Amino acid sequence: MLLEVNPHEPLVESVMFTNQECYKVEVGVSFPWFPTHCNICSKWGH
Repeated sequence: MLLEVNPHEPLVESVMFTNQECYKVEVGVSFPWFPTHCNICSKWGH
């Protein structure tokens, strides 16, 4: 599963979706890697 995240919003811990059998399923989300985050300007990647 690929999630797009908004870098200005808190990261989610789970997502809810409807599977092929039409059941709602909640799946936990983990982020094994993050880009660097600047504590001064709050931007990512430098």
